[in-house]
Amino acid sequence: PIRSIEMAAFGAMQPESVMAAEQLEELLLRFAAGEAQQVAATEASLQSALAKPAFICDLLVALQRSSASQVRQLAAVLIRRRIGAFWRRFEAAVQENIKTVLLSQLQTEPERLVRASIAAVACVVARHTLPKGAWNELLAFIMQCSQATEPERREVSMGLVG
Repeated sequence: PIRSIEMAAFGAMQPESVMAAEQLEELLLRFAAGEAQQVAATEASLQSALAKPAFICDLLVALQRSSASQVRQLAAVLIRRRIGAFWRRFEAAVQENIKTVLLSQLQTEPERLVRASIAAVACVVARHTLPKGAWNELLAFIMQCSQATEPERREVSMGLVG
């Protein structure tokens, strides 16, 4: 099981970190730029990293720290695509950190599309945790958001339920 990624989920570099935060941000920005030649080169760089569970935590760091919404969006999409395959490899403490980061980002993310992508990641994690009763905070969060006066918060709850 993956043990020491715990700190990487919150931004500290660990030996298991697959890619430095600056390098990852640069790759994601190039990918988001959409120029065909750059996209092909970037995809090749990302493919080997995406095969490693620790890269999920690197992407979580980008999701939390990047000032570029397109980087946060792409990080969330890549996390969603891979986290289901790796979920059982993470130790319980790392899983808890990931869940905490997701709920925190859902509350603080200013961009609608990025929030929707984070909600999609939370749905994948929920498929692994809710049947085991392991993410009761998500249910409380959905209830809280559904009763909020801000339409953005209600939209988050709908994205998590729908």
